[in-house]
Amino acid sequence: MISPKVASQIEAAAAEVTRLYRQWVEHEDVASEMWVWVLDHASTVETLAPFTLRRRLKDAGIAYCRKEKAHKTGYSTEDEYVYSQPVLLKLLPDAFDPEATHPVGGDNVGGSRGERTYGEWETMVIDVRVGLDKLRYADWSILKQVAAGTRAANDSLTMDALRRLQRKVNSAPSGN
Repeated sequence: MISPKVASQIEAAAAEVTRLYRQWVEHEDVASEMWVWVLDHASTVETLAPFTLRRRLKDAGIAYCRKEKAHKTGYSTEDEYVYSQPVLLKLLPDAFDPEATHPVGGDNVGGSRGERTYGEWETMVIDVRVGLDKLRYADWSILKQVAAGTRAANDSLTMDALRRLQRKVNSAPSGN
């Protein structure tokens, strides 16, 4: 038997996830997908801490939403790629440099997968530049509000870093 607390967690998580993907999904569909996840994991759901349950529900909902978005916009979720922070940190200088060339020798951009070919490196740099293009048109006032809501709000260096990042992004080479 599933407790009412789980049902309320499903409703709250579905509402949160649906807001992110409202163009592509309905709230009821996301909630239904979460219910399927709960029923598939019925033996452990009641033992999860509320935060962990909410995170797992949101993960299930987001996976469903990404598939629906991909289906409705004509791509596959397999086409998505997420770069790790160390790889991204190695790619950022090249993404900001319009004359960047493929690293040679010991500079292993690929992480544990080994040395990347030129084509892979070029694709990765273009991916980062496309992301920077999207940031170029982002609502920076929202990012500044988020930063202001953190413990670092009193740190003028944080707000200064955000302003410098905005200027850097706006001057970055285009990804297309």
